[in-house]
Amino acid sequence: MEANPGRVVTIEDDVLGIKRRIEQRWPDLRVYIDKDNIENGYPGFIVAEIRKDGEEELVGEYEWLDERLIQRLEQADQWRVGNDVVKLMDALDAVAQREQDHKLSEAIGDATERMAHALVKDGVITKSKVFVSNRPT
Repeated sequence: MEANPGRVVTIEDDVLGIKRRIEQRWPDLRVYIDKDNIENGYPGFIVAEIRKDGEEELVGEYEWLDERLIQRLEQADQWRVGNDVVKLMDALDAVAQREQDHKLSEAIGDATERMAHALVKDGVITKSKVFVSNRPT
């Protein structure tokens, strides 16, 4: 990817051969590593699609370069309509985000309800409906 020369670089190969497998199975996809993101604990593996006009389009950024990425691409490929990998990956990412939100809700839901009840009982709030968002504001 040309947007960040020196920071985003092509991976020659990886221990598990994931890059090679991706690029063999999906010749229009490329795998890169964002060295700054990896060093700072952010998702550092980038998958981009080479469009028909030769430009690259971001498919996604991932924390891992292992079998999970292959599985995610396979899922997208199963539902592929036309050639829009990006839309499919966005849809899969949305599903994964909803699953993560649900897990968080399950994990803190009971404690949140108890806190809301206590706040109503103490007169701090008047309604017992409390909305918790784990999204950055």
